[in-house]
Amino acid sequence: MFEFFLRCLRFLPGRVQRSLYHRFFIYRANRYAGRFEAAPLKLAPCMVMKLSPLDGFHGEIALFGMYEETTSQLIYAIAGEKGGMLVDVGANYGYYSLLWCAARAENCVMAVEASPANIGPLYHNVVLNHLEDRITVHEWAATRKEADETFSLGSTVQTGWGGIATSASISPTFAGHMKVSVHGHRLDVIFSGQEIAVLKVDCEGADAWVIEGSSGLLVEKRIAHIFFEENLHRQSELGIELGTALRTLEAFGYQWECLGGAPYTNNYHAWR
Repeated sequence: MFEFFLRCLRFLPGRVQRSLYHRFFIYRANRYAGRFEAAPLKLAPCMVMKLSPLDGFHGEIALFGMYEETTSQLIYAIAGEKGGMLVDVGANYGYYSLLWCAARAENCVMAVEASPANIGPLYHNVVLNHLEDRITVHEWAATRKEADETFSLGSTVQTGWGGIATSASISPTFAGHMKVSVHGHRLDVIFSGQEIAVLKVDCEGADAWVIEGSSGLLVEKRIAHIFFEENLHRQSELGIELGTALRTLEAFGYQWECLGGAPYTNNYHAWR
């Protein structure tokens, strides 16, 4: 039945595929765990990922080979046409890092991941695809200051739902979840003077802080493209006003477009 369902889904638009998956099959994914061991990517079948069957978005990659279709296609196109260095902030298990490397042999990645729970799987996928010399994993949080941050590991079900936490009163989403201390760094300190083809940010509400911490690179126009999201619920908990990231980018002369999104979340692409 499940295999028949997948064959039928291939004839439907990506948005419909994802909707049906999240509505009917997300909680049954652990029955098909084999698909999560070495899932090929749709845009780059030469790359495979070990994924978590507990994570709904990992399920999209495992079953359909793709996540965030519009963003994936744009980043993969830039990687193939111009290439260079990707700074993948909130790298999770390495989906965008692998796509970037697949598009062009000389491409390289700085994969920034703050969650201790994701570091092991991220390294695994780097090694699985023999990319140790092209993907450098940074185990810290990208943010607006050089200081340690309190980081919530978030839900044990969704791998990407952890994030910088303030206090339980400000960030109720993280209340009750295990918290750890992680090093926090500004990107314009760590990557000062370097040319970045794409900065991809997915930090569960704190994307604006990552962009603020890139101001030294932005003023010098050292970042060609920026992909990020506004998670309206999470950034409200962190006290970040709607549109903060966009205003910062506009102040540095960047243009932007909205790529759509899900309820309470919008994805954006900005360029110099």
